[in-house]
Amino acid sequence: MEGDLRLLGATAIEDRLQDGVPETIADLKLAGIKIWVATGDKLETAIAIGHSTNLIADDSNIIVIRGGETGPSVHQQMVQAVEDFFPHSGILDDEGIITDAKSPTSEPYQLHPMRRLSIGVDSIVGEGNGDRPGGYVLVIDGTALGYALSDDQNKQLLLRLGTRCEGVICCRVSPLQKALVVKLVKDGLHVMTLAIGDGANDVSMIQAADVGIGIAGEEGLQAVNSSDYAIAQFRFLKRLLLVHGHWSYARNGTMIVNFFYKNIVCVAVLWWFQIYCGWSSAYAFEYTYLLFWNSFWTLAPVLGIGLFDRIVDADILMAFPELYRYGRERTWFTMKQFFIYILDGVIQSVSLYFIITYTYFTTTARSDGYGIQLYEYTTTMVFSAVLAVSFFNGLNTNVWTGWVFFAVFLGIVLLLLFTLVYNSISPGWFVTDVYGNNHFLFRSPYFWLCQPLCVAIALLPRYLYRAWELGYAPGDLELLRYIRKTQPDLDMATALRRDRREGAPRSSSSSRWRPPSRTSRPASISSVPTGTPNATPAVNYSEDNLSLDLRRTPEPRRVSRTDMCTGVRSIHRGFDFATEEGGVAMRRMQSNLSERRQSSRHLPLPAEPKQSPKRKASIFSSLRRKKPPTPKKDD
Repeated sequence: MEGDLRLLGATAIEDRLQDGVPETIADLKLAGIKIWVATGDKLETAIAIGHSTNLIADDSNIIVIRGGETGPSVHQQMVQAVEDFFPHSGILDDEGIITDAKSPTSEPYQLHPMRRLSIGVDSIVGEGNGDRPGGYVLVIDGTALGYALSDDQNKQLLLRLGTRCEGVICCRVSPLQKALVVKLVKDGLHVMTLAIGDGANDVSMIQAADVGIGIAGEEGLQAVNSSDYAIAQFRFLKRLLLVHGHWSYARNGTMIVNFFYKNIVCVAVLWWFQIYCGWSSAYAFEYTYLLFWNSFWTLAPVLGIGLFDRIVDADILMAFPELYRYGRERTWFTMKQFFIYILDGVIQSVSLYFIITYTYFTTTARSDGYGIQLYEYTTTMVFSAVLAVSFFNGLNTNVWTGWVFFAVFLGIVLLLLFTLVYNSISPGWFVTDVYGNNHFLFRSPYFWLCQPLCVAIALLPRYLYRAWELGYAPGDLELLRYIRKTQPDLDMATALRRDRREGAPRSSSSSRWRPPSRTSRPASISSVPTGTPNATPAVNYSEDNLSLDLRRTPEPRRVSRTDMCTGVRSIHRGFDFATEEGGVAMRRMQSNLSERRQSSRHLPLPAEPKQSPKRKASIFSSLRRKKPPTPKKDD
């Protein structure tokens, strides 16, 4: 160890965040995604990262839970945090949480006032400082997390407390603890979890989550090789979730219910036919039409929805992260949505079967006077059903691209070509039940009349519902699609920033608007006295008189911090080395440079020595040389 060392300076390596990380975190919070950070950094470093990434807002309240040999237990700290900040949440009423332990502020667990010393002025804060409207962020270290994950009671308490906060930061955690935290949230809440990391210590966490994302960075490719998706930078997570995740869920949900719908149309038509065939299980359609129903006739429109549909444009989803709630609320794939499509399929099958059946069973069905053959009118049902299903899927498509046009009309074209060829096959090749059917099918006026009539009646309920929804009960997506259609050149992101800058409530110290938290307490300061320093008077102008409103606007709120281990409530003022893992106060050593600077700044200047007038000379006079005397010339 060096002795009598005088520090002249210090250098540090800057561990900068990637570009776009704060904006991405803020947008994910606006999307309603709960963010839990698991890091191996120290507590103060983790809190600083939380501030720089917008996980901790400018008016948030930090709840710190520490582990250690002294002080209250982790369970008591969590119980006390619930009692102090969420008294009406009902967490402690759960039968699985035992709260008979004494409070950490009771006599046996009361810490000595000098056991943990705070040297800053941030310790002189009133008791009501925690009653602030900024929401809560839970910070727990690795030691406390180990105790919290040790039994089911503490797990449940930690989970209930963490879900009440806007964010959770787990610091000084091991790779195993990261995976246990993910497993706790996934199994305890039965929700979809996503884990993202860039190092080898994040592999277990990525594998434990439902969706694992690896960032290809400077720490190797272990996380990428163990992940489901690989991205180059963290900011790409925003587009992956808000755009591709939104599109994927909407496409898959709509595709699945449409797949069930199209099969219900086919099966229901066969079921109605059983009423007229004595329940003999005979097929209404020629078997090849039934065989190719899911393979060729109706597959392409459903796949078109699943591959090419866009519920709304990508720039709108990036500008409005709040639209992600449609995916979180499972809008496009619910039991209600499923039964609506099933009912729609049954109604369409009724119109298709009975209209065509009673149209053909008349005395004028054929011009030659003979009765119609079975496959003569059931082939008309096949054409009408394929048209109705294809156009119904097109009606449920939000964006009509070239691929969507191709998918919608592909099955119709294939059906027409197959019918022309299959009904013309000579019995010399192989025997079919529909040979020569083209002669009666395409010459019948009923065939051409039933197609538009049945399709229009089948699609009428869905069309009327969509028209009513767009005209009288539009949602956010419908309004945004209408704006994009009427104003295609409008930049949604620029318009949103302008609207928020002009009318949305935002903090003067915050760079981004954040919606109020549902778990936040009401503000403890209802009015500010006129003598409050650093307050600006509000001036109200009117045309008749000029009045000065003496009410003061309070200064922006600062981050509140409550250490449940010590019971100290303070205003968070940045990195605090005095409280970093039980560290001691650090004293700065002044170098010679600082001493000289202080001396030259505060000490009086030395008195100027007195000199006689004769001795005073300037630099110019000292440089001046006397000319030598000129010698006299001899006469």
